[in-house]
Amino acid sequence: MTEATRKAAGNLLAAFTCLVWGVTFVSSKRLLAVMSPLQLLFCRFLLGYLLLWVIHPHRLHVRSGRDVLDFAGAGFFGVFLYYFLENSSLTYTYASNTSVIVSTAPMFTILICSVAFRTPLKMKYLAGFLISICGIVLISFNGSQVLHLNPKGDVMALGAAVMWGFYSLFTTRVTRGGYDMLPATRVMFLIALIGILVVNLFEPAPWRFGELVRWPFIGHLLFLGWLASGICFVTWNLAMKYAGVVNASFYIYASPVVTLVASSLFLQERLTPLSLLGAVLAIGGMVVSGWKER
Repeated sequence: MTEATRKAAGNLLAAFTCLVWGVTFVSSKRLLAVMSPLQLLFCRFLLGYLLLWVIHPHRLHVRSGRDVLDFAGAGFFGVFLYYFLENSSLTYTYASNTSVIVSTAPMFTILICSVAFRTPLKMKYLAGFLISICGIVLISFNGSQVLHLNPKGDVMALGAAVMWGFYSLFTTRVTRGGYDMLPATRVMFLIALIGILVVNLFEPAPWRFGELVRWPFIGHLLFLGWLASGICFVTWNLAMKYAGVVNASFYIYASPVVTLVASSLFLQERLTPLSLLGAVLAIGGMVVSGWKER
């Protein structure tokens, strides 16, 4: 595969993944009506883990202790902490709010990877980050009342974006190690599942199996577990491997557009001029940061 073909494949994989992930906020919002955030995480990534095991039922041989730490960091920060904060955010705020705030993840990815890999930080990255932050402030109002915020859900979403930056760092190290992304992703899921089970010991919640086996909840759960997790985490890790972590990350800015449309159609969430302006600023900041790369 030539370098140009690798980059083109990486861009296509990143665009496909972000399109699917933009819809996941709607499915998660629906499922959180009958599940706790931890229960949703456990079911989602257990389904994803089992699917990847069926596709590639072979063990992954990790070559060094540093690689073990990289796998652990990717699973803990990017799968467990990121999605725990994202799902918790959805219980307090709009799906569209969470999506737009989480879409600032490329900014944190750039900042964290710049420090870790000692690469120069360009001014356009900082300018785009400031524009996005202004958009986050506006969508936090959501047009409800002047100076009326719901910081709990919004801060959780912002924390998830930071966690994604650390996930990108650790996954970049894994891809540079030459590991097969399918079993590597499965190992990350296993680490996340262990973390979820440990935390669930301290916050047990009753399971509502009668609701989960009914349509449309079972459909949302299979969509999140098999496509959005099992398949899309592999496609995203491949996108970072082929197109580069920074170039792939900029596709995340498309997710809020998908979520805004999907949440309006399926969740009847009200779109206000203030929230739309905030979304434009948040997305515009990432366009500014990635203008030359795109």
